[in-house]
Amino acid sequence: MEHVMPNGPRYRPPFTASLRQCPAALIRAASLGAFLAVATLIGPSSAWAGTLVERGDALRVEVLNVPELSREAVVDADGAITLPRLGSIAVAGQDTKAIQEQIAEALDTRGLIQTPVVIVEVTAYRPVYVGGSVGKPGAVEFVPGMTARQAIIAAGGIRLAGTTDSSSDNALAALADRRAVALDFAQTVARIARIKAELAGQPTLEALPEEANLAGETVVEAILHAEAALLSDRLALRAASRSHGENMQIMAENEIETLERRAVLEVEETEIQSAEVTQARDLVGRGLMPRPQLQELLRDQSRLNRDLLATETAKARARQSAATLQYELANAETQRQAELRTDLQAAQKARVALLAELEKIDLRVPSAGMVRSDGQDEFVPSLVIHRLTGGTARQIAADLDEAVHPGDVLDLSLVPSQRAASNAADRPAEIAAAEDRP
Repeated sequence: MEHVMPNGPRYRPPFTASLRQCPAALIRAASLGAFLAVATLIGPSSAWAGTLVERGDALRVEVLNVPELSREAVVDADGAITLPRLGSIAVAGQDTKAIQEQIAEALDTRGLIQTPVVIVEVTAYRPVYVGGSVGKPGAVEFVPGMTARQAIIAAGGIRLAGTTDSSSDNALAALADRRAVALDFAQTVARIARIKAELAGQPTLEALPEEANLAGETVVEAILHAEAALLSDRLALRAASRSHGENMQIMAENEIETLERRAVLEVEETEIQSAEVTQARDLVGRGLMPRPQLQELLRDQSRLNRDLLATETAKARARQSAATLQYELANAETQRQAELRTDLQAAQKARVALLAELEKIDLRVPSAGMVRSDGQDEFVPSLVIHRLTGGTARQIAADLDEAVHPGDVLDLSLVPSQRAASNAADRPAEIAAAEDRP
């Protein structure tokens, strides 16, 4: 009996295909539509880009509309998974796309399903193993995108070998506190240099004093670059504000000059009108001009006087506005200088407080067998990742932000900084080679 699965291929148990009766174009369209529908529902594959399936990974194999052939399987010691009707399928060393194509080809070749739609995703990766100077050595569940730092935190965090959790925590906390305070100190020193440059109107920062290097030369360089950019922005803002104020002053002066010329014209017109009124009065007195005409001239004279008064008032207000603008510009500059000096005092006070904090921390560090961060015996983390790539074991000297791969073995140790620098110089090329990094 022939069965029809919704949105899928037709088949006869035990999975004998009977799609030869359907046009090939229809088969391809139906398969493509079904694949797109499933891809939309389940979202992107959980496989981590760039990672090949290896022994210990768990896979989910989904054959669209054929649940009898779908299952979850763990890659065994031989690098294979076992599927119904297909038996053992070698998958180790392949990505999920290649595995999908391999299973689909096997289903088609054996006549189980024609044009099958297969989806393969990794449901669980093999764990990462963390050992050495950590709180809880052992296996850590791998999460795509995991860094060595995250794996170490999952393994209980950094611990000094041969110390109790309490003493190790106190020592590491003291070192972490010192680095944080040293960073604040370097930022404060750079802020003092920037404020002094801004007070003096200098466009560039001078070199920071040697004491700022407690945070490390790279960090200090980044801080200095940020403060230099801030100085440039603040000086540009100051210049723009000053230019705007000067333009406003020029406009105010032009307005006063225009009003003065207008007032001169109005005075002249008033004098002419006054002469006309005097002459009209004489004519009216002799009966040579009707009185209404004199009254009209008087009204014109009154209007001209009002215009002249309004012009003088506007001129006085323009002078007042110009004086106020000049005062505001000077006051803004004075206030800016005062704020900068206040900021400088606060920064200098903070610098002294941070120096005192550093001295307090330096008294805490030796109690755990360490020395101050600027000494030669500071303990720093040293990480080596053991990775199996293509059947070849690799050792990668890495930092804590290195991306880890499934199955990596992380060996963390804490060594004095002087010895760490020496080890880095003497490290074999196969360990330090950049091409070993993922």
